[in-house]
This record gives sequence, structure tokens and C-alpha cells, in this order.
Amino acid sequence: AWQLSGKSPDLVTLHFDGYGTLKTATSSYTVMRIAEDYGAGEVDYEWYTLDPLVLVASYSHNNNVLLTLEPSVSSGTPNWTVPSFLAFDTLAGTSQKKSLTITNNGTAALMLPSLTLRNGTAFSLSDTSVGSIAVGSSATISVTFSPKVSGPFFDTLVIGPIAAPLALVYLSGIGEMGKIEVEKDTTLMQAVTGSSDTEHVTITNHGEVSMMITVALVLNTPTDFAADDLVDPLPIAAGQSANLSVYYSPTSSSAATSSAVVSMTYTDGGLNADTTFVLNGTVESSGVQPGEAMEPITFSPNPASSRIMFDGLAGIKGIRILDDAGRMLLSQKVFGPHATFDVSTLPSGVYTAVLDQTNGNPKIQRLTILH
Repeated sequence: AWQLSGKSPDLVTLHFDGYGTLKTATSSYTVMRIAEDYGAGEVDYEWYTLDPLVLVASYSHNNNVLLTLEPSVSSGTPNWTVPSFLAFDTLAGTSQKKSLTITNNGTAALMLPSLTLRNGTAFSLSDTSVGSIAVGSSATISVTFSPKVSGPFFDTLVIGPIAAPLALVYLSGIGEMGKIEVEKDTTLMQAVTGSSDTEHVTITNHGEVSMMITVALVLNTPTDFAADDLVDPLPIAAGQSANLSVYYSPTSSSAATSSAVVSMTYTDGGLNADTTFVLNGTVESSGVQPGEAMEPITFSPNPASSRIMFDGLAGIKGIRILDDAGRMLLSQKVFGPHATFDVSTLPSGVYTAVLDQTNGNPKIQRLTILH
């Protein structure tokens, strides 16, 4: 037979002397088995409820005894309060911690079980249980919101068993999209008819999480302009920059000047956002009139240690310095017949200077750096 003793707000000890099974009671007396034994002994059973709990104790397979467990042997009832909602701020790559207070305003001790988040994707708990809360006392739970991507987030804090919670607290917060910035609102491009100008647009990620440029689309109708076809997204780590190549290729039917808008779509893996920048193109003359010879290109000093002066750069739009492996180390645009090139950062050695003409045919010079 079963005997009940040691009643308390959270723990009861059941003594038995023989084969028996203990179950929680419903109208059909079919809920999960709590204890089963083949001999004399005892079992401790914890329960968390503000109402009396009815247990069905069976022995000899055919006799049932109802045992009613009261929440407390003393007079009084727990009366507790907890907020139903907890809203967080809009965050971009950071975290926010808020406190949730459970207060026992009743006349008996309150025992609360485990705490669980149903989703747990953007929210986390400092504790997974509360324990006992004395009369007139409170317990504080810390909830942290840490969105990794942009978009709205929702979760539910379950107080008590998932299947039969004692209370639910609904959590909400928004992850904000970080900001990317194009170095220049307008990119100037120049090319001779039948040739092409390539520029690299610098894009900086000012957010706290990585971004990806997924689309770069030239919106205007002129076919003189193009942008990188991003078959694979262009990644930009937080606080870093990346380059997007754009192209201007005027034809014989092109206007002397034209422009186009490039639209970029970017994402942090959550929401998408868009930004734009402008390309302005100008058709150049070849720099050489019929029957007129091009001025010879000269540069000095050679060897150089800090700066090189270039002269006779009519028809030259840019200078690139390459190492012997063909890697570009320095580059500079040219806007007139003279230019000064800073080479102080290059180690001593022999390099190739590529002078890009507006007609598309580069000129090559060899130079020596000596420190």
C-alpha cells in the first residue's frame, strides 16, 4: 500500500511496501509513469503547481488509491506576477540585455521550475531555472538579444514545462541592416572611341557584420557602360572595403558625354537593401592629330628613391607600376602632359612602368628604385 508523508511546497515522499506504480491523474488516469518498484521502498516526487496535484497509486494491478498533494501544509497561497511581453531595441551587430522580474506577492513560498526559450536563435538566458521565491521576494532573469542578421525576431520564454507552461513571456526585437558606402557618388571615366576605360569603385562596409553585394546593375539605356557580373556575391567583412569594377566603352555612335546609374543590392543574410552611384563618361580624342608626331615620353630620375617626374604624357590616362611577376603595386591617373609618381614605398629593385594610352595601346618603360 502507498503512504504519503513529508508534504512541502515542492517535494513529497511516497512510501510503499510492495509492487506498485505511481501516475499523475487526469480524467482517464493515463499520464506518464512516475515511479515503479518491485519491493518496499520510497520515491521522492517534485511537482510545480499552484493547485493541488492528484496522484493515482496502484498496487496488485487492480486497486487504485487517490493521493492528493496540497501545495503547502501551511495556510496561504503563492500569488506571483511576471510581465507578458519584453521588447528590445533595434540593434545592428550588437547585444542588449534586459531583466525580467518574477515577484511573489502571495502568502506562501513559490517554487518555479526550468526556463526554456522555444526558438533560441537571437535570444539567450542567463539562467535556466529560478528555484524557490520566498513570500514578498523577487527573482530576476536576464534575457539577452543578439541579432546576427537584419530582420524582426520573436521568441517565447516558457516558465514551467513546455507541454503545460505556468506562464509565457513573449520576446521581440529587430536586427538592423548595417550601412555600406560608395567612396564616390560619381565616377568619372574617359576613353577614346573603340577603346575602354576600367575603374574600380571602392565600397566600404561600415556595419558590424559581414555584407555581400549580390547585384550590380546598370540602369540606364546607354550600352557604353557595364559593371561586374556578380555570378558569385562580392563579400565585404565588417569594417573592410572591396572594389567593384565598372567599364566605359564608347563607340562611334556614342555621345560626347553620357552617364548611367549603377544600382547595387546588398544583404547581411537577413534583409536586402539597395544603394546607387553614377558613372559619367567622356569620349576623348586620341591625343595625336593627323600628321603630328606624339611628344616623346621621358621620366627622371632613374634610378629613383622617392619620386619620379614624367613628361610628354599627352594621350596617357594612367600609369601602373608592376613587379617582375606582373603584379600591380601602384597606380595613378594622369590628367595632363606632366605627372609626379611617388615610389617611396617600393623596395629597391627593377620595375615595369605601364603607361596606358587612351587609344588602348599601352607603352612600357623600365625603371629602377634604389634606396
